[in-house]
Amino acid sequence: CVRGWVNVVSKILEWGMPLAASDIDWVDLNGYGFPAHRCGPMLYADTVGLDVVVRRMKQFARNRHGDPAAWAPARSLVKLAAAGKTFS
Repeated sequence: CVRGWVNVVSKILEWGMPLAASDIDWVDLNGYGFPAHRCGPMLYADTVGLDVVVRRMKQFARNRHGDPAAWAPARSLVKLAAAGKTFS
């Protein structure tokens, strides 16, 4: 799920490496085969809206068959979404 990857990468960005979300997009496009027409998972998340990503992850966390902790949105992701900002 792209949203899960965006969340994991948001936590990695909180640690200060890599320096920018665009670094993640570059690696995913050139190393992991992320679909080029989506321009990378972080830009894709920007496109659909970080508020949408956070809302959907919270829905996944409420699934009684899943692991709520695994879907807890990263603090930085929630903060960006609340401020109406993007990774870009």
